[in-house]
Amino acid sequence: EIKPSEAVRQVKEKVAQELNVARALEQVKEVVKSANLPTKAIEKLEKVIQEVTSLAQTGQSVQAKAQLTQALNQLEQELQVEETKPSEVIRQVKEKVAQEPNVARALEQVKEVVKAVNLPAQAVEKLDKVIQGATRLAQTGQNVQAKAQLTQALSQLEQELQVAEIKPSEAVRQVKEK
Repeated sequence: EIKPSEAVRQVKEKVAQELNVARALEQVKEVVKSANLPTKAIEKLEKVIQEVTSLAQTGQSVQAKAQLTQALNQLEQELQVEETKPSEVIRQVKEKVAQEPNVARALEQVKEVVKAVNLPAQAVEKLDKVIQGATRLAQTGQNVQAKAQLTQALSQLEQELQVAEIKPSEAVRQVKEK
């Protein structure tokens, strides 16, 4: 089965090659019907289809196509984020935090992930506590400790999420191999 982000990427390429806005819209409508897209993605596409249709009807084909392409790009990126396993997202943000010399910016990056990514509730709770603790340390000039605490917590959370992501059948297989 094709991933939703891949379905959107494919239709985006077709739209880019299609000169006729009406035909481009038909291709997007086909993806809405046939691809296994999340409800939120379908709603966004339906809204864009309406907006682009009204632009095209008023003779604004160039703007219509540009808006359609932009919406498909944005949706593809959103779906890619949703399809990424939480542990992978945490690993990526941990790498960014490690490279970020400014503790305040590192904390902002973690806050963005908490808002943007669909993490389990207990992971969000842990991250909120760590952010608060690291913020307090940074406010008292203990930037090195703040960053260390943040990195350590992200590593621990990444490992916990990796364990949680293993399918039960996979866990049984791993136990049998030991």
